[in-house]
Amino acid sequence: MGLQFHPERMRVNGSDEFDYPGCPRAYQSFVKAVTAYQKKVNSSVNPMVAKPKMDQEMEKKRRLIVRCFSIAKNLYDLRHDGSVEPVSNRSDLEAGAEFLESNTALSLQQEKRLKQMGQR
Repeated sequence: MGLQFHPERMRVNGSDEFDYPGCPRAYQSFVKAVTAYQKKVNSSVNPMVAKPKMDQEMEKKRRLIVRCFSIAKNLYDLRHDGSVEPVSNRSDLEAGAEFLESNTALSLQQEKRLKQMGQR
């Protein structure tokens, strides 16, 4: 079991004051350790390594999802064509479509996180 540090639990409710006198120092050292670890991980990753590629089956599934979202977006646009719609909603759809159309595979960390979110 790893170290679990919850600085939000060490603060007085509704303020930035810490409950215990040594808490700010512990929090600052925790942040330094996390930053150092992140730099170490980022420097160890070789930028020349190719991104993971999707196999044929995953690519087929991705294209199906993109097509379904594209059809859903078109249906939405047709239904709401006559009404005044805020631009932000359309830009949200565009951002989602761009994400789905990008041809990059998820990293293992992203995949794990998505699986964890799905189990909640």
